[in-house]
Amino acid sequence: MKSLLKNSQLGSQVLIGALLFSSTILAQVDPDPGGGFPPADPCDGSIWYDRVLNENAPTARSGFTGVKYGFQKVFYVNGDHTHSDFGRLMNIYGATYQNYGALNGNSTKVSRYSSPSDVIMVNGSVYFISESGYRLHSLTWGPSGWVESVVNNSSNASPNATTTGFGGCFDVNDANGRIYYNHTWSGSTEVSAIDGPYAWQVSALDASGSNSTGEIVKGGWGIYYRGDDFKLKLKAWDSGSGWYTASLGNGPELAYWSPLTYASGRVFYIDVNDKIRYIDENTGTTHAVLNASAPSPYTTGRSDMVASNNKLVYVGTDHRIHMMTYNAGVWTHKLLHPTAQVRDDTKMDFIDGRGIVYVGRYDSKIHELFTCEDAISFKKAPESTLQEETIELVSFTMYPNPAMDNVKIAIESDEPGTILIQNMTGQTIYQTNFGEGNYTETLDINDYVKGIYIVKLVSQSGEQIAIKKLVKN
Repeated sequence: MKSLLKNSQLGSQVLIGALLFSSTILAQVDPDPGGGFPPADPCDGSIWYDRVLNENAPTARSGFTGVKYGFQKVFYVNGDHTHSDFGRLMNIYGATYQNYGALNGNSTKVSRYSSPSDVIMVNGSVYFISESGYRLHSLTWGPSGWVESVVNNSSNASPNATTTGFGGCFDVNDANGRIYYNHTWSGSTEVSAIDGPYAWQVSALDASGSNSTGEIVKGGWGIYYRGDDFKLKLKAWDSGSGWYTASLGNGPELAYWSPLTYASGRVFYIDVNDKIRYIDENTGTTHAVLNASAPSPYTTGRSDMVASNNKLVYVGTDHRIHMMTYNAGVWTHKLLHPTAQVRDDTKMDFIDGRGIVYVGRYDSKIHELFTCEDAISFKKAPESTLQEETIELVSFTMYPNPAMDNVKIAIESDEPGTILIQNMTGQTIYQTNFGEGNYTETLDINDYVKGIYIVKLVSQSGEQIAIKKLVKN
C-alpha cells in the first residue's frame, strides 16, 4: 500500500494471540525471564519476542521455501518427510494458531526448485509452482474446501516458471488480474505476464530488453528485476508504445542472491558489496545506501529481506533478524532478538511493519516475532480498546450501525481486496471479495448472535487497510 495506517495503536494482521499466551511460553523466549507478561519493558517496541506458532505442526521445507501470511492464516510448504502431506501447502490457523493442516490432501506438491517466494495470494486463492511440469497452480477456498486448478494447462502457453520463480508479483489493477514472473523463452529468461483468470495468456513484457537473472518485484513505476549485466532494471508501461525496458542510472551490480522487495514507494536490493540500497520513487533518489554502518545481510545463504511501512527487516550474517527504520530522512538499525535465527534459503513475511513470520534455523518450525506494544491483537481486545482505522486510499462506510437485520457496506478503493467479518474470538464468519472502484453490498445479519463483530478490509497482499466495529442488536 502507498500510504500508512493513520492509527498505529491497533495491532492489525499481526500473527499473535497475545492475550491467550501463557507466561510459561513467553518465559522461554523472554530476554528478561523475570519480567513475566506483560514484560518488564515499557511496551514501546524496544523488545521483540519469539515463539513457535504451533509446536505440533509439521516442519517447513528446509530450502527454497517461503512462508506467507494472509486470510488470517500462515501458509508454508510441508518439509516433514515422514508426513503424509510432505511437499504440499500447509496452513496454520485459529484464534491462537492452534490448528494446522494441508490445504488439500490430494493437491499437487510444490516444486523444490522454484523461487523461495513460491507461495502468493490474491482474490481468495493461493498460487504456487508445481513439482511436476513447473506449472502455475492455484488453490481456491470454496464450500467444499480448497479446490486446486492449473492456471494454464495448454502446452503452447504453459507458464514453465524458471528456477528463479515467478517472483511473487501481482498486478490486480483490473478485474482479470495479471501475474508477473520469469519465463524461459527459447533459452532466454524474460520478465513475462500471465493474464486471466478466464483466458490465461502468456507474453514477454519486452523481449528486446535485458534478460532477467534473479527475483522480480512490482513497484509503482513497473516491474523491477536484475538484468543480465546484474544491474537493476525496470519494465515500464507506456500507453502509446507498450512495455519497454529502462536502466536505472549508474548503480552497482546486485549480489548474486539479492532479494528484491518493495514498500512505500521504494524498491530495495543488496549490492555486490553486501550493502542494502534503494530507489525512492517519491523523491527520485537512486541507489542510496540505507545505513553504511549496519551489519551486512547474509547473501551467501540466500536469505531474505522484506519491507513494510517505512521499515525493512533482513537476515544478517549472524542469521538473526535485523531491522532498519526510516524516520526524518535517516535509516536506523536494530537487532530485533538476541537468539531468534532464520534458516538458510527461506523467505520471511513482514506484516504491516508489526509482525514477522519465518522458518527457524535449527528446528525448521514456523516462528513469529512480535513486540509487546503490538502483542494485543484486535481479535482479542476488549470493546473499550478497539480502535477503528482506515488508510487514505480507501473510503469505507457501513450503515445502519447498530443494526438488527441488514447492514449496507460501501467501499471505494484504489485496488481490489477482501471483506472479512469476525466475531470477538477471532473466528471469520463471513468473507467476500470486492473490486477496484466503487463496491456496495447489503448483508443479511438476521442470523448473527447479538453482540460485537469486527469488519475488516484486507488488500491483495494481505495488508489490513480498514477495520470497523459492527454492533448487532
